[in-house]
Amino acid sequence: MDDASRYPSPPTGTQAIALWIAGGLLVLSCFGFLLRLGQNVRSLDLGGVGTETVLFGLFHVSVLHNVVHLLLGAAALATAGNARHCRRFLAVTGAALLALVLYGQLDRTPIVADLVPVGTADTWLHLLLALTMIVAAGHGAATRAGWRGRRSAE
Repeated sequence: MDDASRYPSPPTGTQAIALWIAGGLLVLSCFGFLLRLGQNVRSLDLGGVGTETVLFGLFHVSVLHNVVHLLLGAAALATAGNARHCRRFLAVTGAALLALVLYGQLDRTPIVADLVPVGTADTWLHLLLALTMIVAAGHGAATRAGWRGRRSAE
């Protein structure tokens, strides 16, 4: 066994972005849970429609929203080990998040109001995250295609 196969390769740029996104989602989820617990344990409803719990004075949070962020962060962390799975996760999740942002802008009373960003700060944050995920997924695919073409030319 040679040295190259013994050590894992460094993460690609796409994997690094997925790790940053995973860390951000996990940390924000923890902040959201702590904020909700610190305010009033008896008011821990799942939905939080019309909730007054606000993270950093900008973002509305609820238990359901924090659980979704926790699950997405864990999924990003789990897929970051494989570049192909990582790109697929970023593309699918970014597209779904973009669809939620657009839906929130078109319908101000969505079915699951807690998961659809309708506030100004929430909308911009989720739009930025969606676009970052989609661009990172596309950049990883383009980089891999360029690498394959360069390798076959050798």
